[in-house]
Amino acid sequence: MESLATVHVLGYGKVAPLLDVTVQCVVANLSSLYIESINLLPGNLKDKCLYLMSKRGCITDANLPKVLHENLRVLDLSESDVSDEGLRHLCKCPQLQKIDLNSAKQSRVNISSQGIIQLAQNCRNLQTVYLRRCLNLTDEAVIALSTNCPQLRYLNVGGCTMLTDRCLEALGRNSRFLKCLNMANTKITDAGIMQIATGDCKQCLKELDFKGKLQ
Repeated sequence: MESLATVHVLGYGKVAPLLDVTVQCVVANLSSLYIESINLLPGNLKDKCLYLMSKRGCITDANLPKVLHENLRVLDLSESDVSDEGLRHLCKCPQLQKIDLNSAKQSRVNISSQGIIQLAQNCRNLQTVYLRRCLNLTDEAVIALSTNCPQLRYLNVGGCTMLTDRCLEALGRNSRFLKCLNMANTKITDAGIMQIATGDCKQCLKELDFKGKLQ
């Protein structure tokens, strides 16, 4: 007898968990009603919804708080259009370790230093932060990450064209576990590179990308 927890996929004879099919259906038909229902789900089911929503690029400032939970570890927003307002809700996620805000298509202009500073202050367990081509970031954003997130290991701020040597100095001083850093196409100079190369992170650094620096 077929389990009630599975359902046949027509035309292929394969079976998929009924739970997964249900989550796919909910995410494919997002509405205010469904979002309020998602808000009541346990964390493991919210993770499934978040994964599908991130792949579809349908996470917004409005629906993001409904799918967050206190044990969230990974959040991919690279395909979605969120702003500082959305990041404000990540105060619900103190265990967050990885956030991907890389610009998958056009450069981001709705994420600013204020949003990243709030993120760093609320999510101090961050280890991986991707912010490629977030054009409105200044040194203060990276400085906040370096001072508030002591476990920072992977940072991509390539294409954030306002960044200067100040953030490299902060990373070299505060981010002793930093392994990989992308600061391509920024305003850094050789002096800043020397700061990171001789800083407290020098024993851990494995990969640096400074190509296309503006100065």
